[in-house]
Amino acid sequence: MRAKDSYGPTGTVREDDSSPGEGGSATVPAAMLTLAVLAVCWLGVQFGAVVVAGHRARGAADLAALAAAAYAPEGQWVACSRAAEVTRRMNLELSDCRVRGRRAWVHTELAVPGAPQGAWLVTGRALAGPIEGRGAAQE
Repeated sequence: MRAKDSYGPTGTVREDDSSPGEGGSATVPAAMLTLAVLAVCWLGVQFGAVVVAGHRARGAADLAALAAAAYAPEGQWVACSRAAEVTRRMNLELSDCRVRGRRAWVHTELAVPGAPQGAWLVTGRALAGPIEGRGAAQE
């Protein structure tokens, strides 16, 4: 039996058609293509996580600002405590809260889930309160 011969399914000897050195030649490019597709998918998931976290941070800032503005007449400490309670319940951090008159400015922060600690931090900010010169005060 020659080195290039092999046994077929019926036990007969058949000749191997492949040239020497070509066995598995598509394996390396296929593996690299698979890794490239997986990397692109992972980047897509990370981008989606950042977008969702940004929406959550901005939404929490809006709600916290509304809560702070509602309690603004009771003072900054009470108003900002309410804003902190809203962000705490939404699993975000209140990074800044200021009240002037009946207006409240709020800044929130959220670490992107799945990212290394402190690697990606998204923020939200909002302003809430009455609009000067609008409504019944204009008459």
